[in-house]
Amino acid sequence: MTASDQVIDILRKAEVKKFYQFLADWEQQHLNALQGLCETIRGDFWEKSGFSPY
Repeated sequence: MTASDQVIDILRKAEVKKFYQFLADWEQQHLNALQGLCETIRGDFWEKSGFSPY
């Protein structure tokens, strides 16, 4: 493998790593949003049922 091939390989790996990090961050935002909705719905359910863990 030539030096230029090694550089290209390193750049591709960095690009792929950056892409997967972007996807992971994006999915973390979805997870956070869904967890927030779940907590809100749970709180509403408990309040309407007449009991609360607090």
